[in-house]
Amino acid sequence: MRFTFIAKHRDIWPVSWIADDVVHEGSYSPEERDHAERGRNAIVSAIFEANGEEGWAAKLEMAADPLCEHFKDRILAVAEEHWAGEVDAVALDDAQAVALDKTGEAPPATNEAMFAIMVDRLDDIDDLLLRDVSPREAWAGIAEERVMRREIARELGHSANGLYKIDQEAATVDEKETDVRLRSTISTHEAIIELKLADRRTARDLRDKVSLISTDEHRGYMRLKDSYPHGVVRHGRGEYVAGAIHTNTIEGFWSISKRGVVGTFHKVSAKYLPLYVAGFEFRYNNRLNDDIFGAAISAC
Repeated sequence: MRFTFIAKHRDIWPVSWIADDVVHEGSYSPEERDHAERGRNAIVSAIFEANGEEGWAAKLEMAADPLCEHFKDRILAVAEEHWAGEVDAVALDDAQAVALDKTGEAPPATNEAMFAIMVDRLDDIDDLLLRDVSPREAWAGIAEERVMRREIARELGHSANGLYKIDQEAATVDEKETDVRLRSTISTHEAIIELKLADRRTARDLRDKVSLISTDEHRGYMRLKDSYPHGVVRHGRGEYVAGAIHTNTIEGFWSISKRGVVGTFHKVSAKYLPLYVAGFEFRYNNRLNDDIFGAAISAC
């Protein structure tokens, strides 16, 4: 059941009715407001219990509505809790059950589980860097992404527990590609960490420069709101622009890139695809640069 039902029937749920329910004492005969409150509570409960992508999108839509501002944080907390419950509810096979018994974790069999493990391991690295004995100072002196890639991959490998493998095959001979890839040991699912050094800028510096990140309603983006201004357009609801929030720019970039592959290169391998994308990215970001060739050779 979609939250849009509430939005379309605001006339029977005035704002004051949403925020302040009537409290009765003793016996009473239900009135129009009582029936409206009961209907509203039933719809909210149904949205809280809704599963899958539509359920997640409905919770985000409800949290963004001004009528629900007074319990927005509760809605988002329920959305995260429900999503985590869906991930944990995936049935385990024998191999996963054995791994769970040995390590307390099961090899990921879904994209959601793979994503959850990646986030967990990155949180572990954050914790590592806060310890008294940590590689923080050594890592701070690393100026090359290929070297940092090895360090991150090594730490992720130490904590793999048989859940995933670190894929090094995607790197070119001179290690120009800086992705760190985690591949599930029991499925084809993988998580990719795009590694970029920040030229001595801290994560806080980068966050402060971000005014808005726009995405669709995919659950993989839900943690962005913890660190960045995050806006969502709900493609599943036919919404593609909400003020300054849209994904048209990145979709246009991918369209140009795909046409370039089909029309110019015809076929590219997965191994070198990131390098082709980097080329398209450079040309797109310098599309207004009169000396794009000079910019290209200046880095040589």
